[in-house]
Amino acid sequence: MTKNCLTCKKEIDKKSKFHPFCSERCSNLDLYKWLDNKYIISKDVDIEN
Repeated sequence: MTKNCLTCKKEIDKKSKFHPFCSERCSNLDLYKWLDNKYIISKDVDIEN
């Protein structure tokens, strides 16, 4: 089964080493966006769910 990379949208295999990303680079780009506050969680997190 195939899927698209969350960063660059390139088609990848679900068994990819970096799933859900196509490469370490795409994985790191996503991490950097989180660390730079470009992504946020807009709701309070409910620990019970």
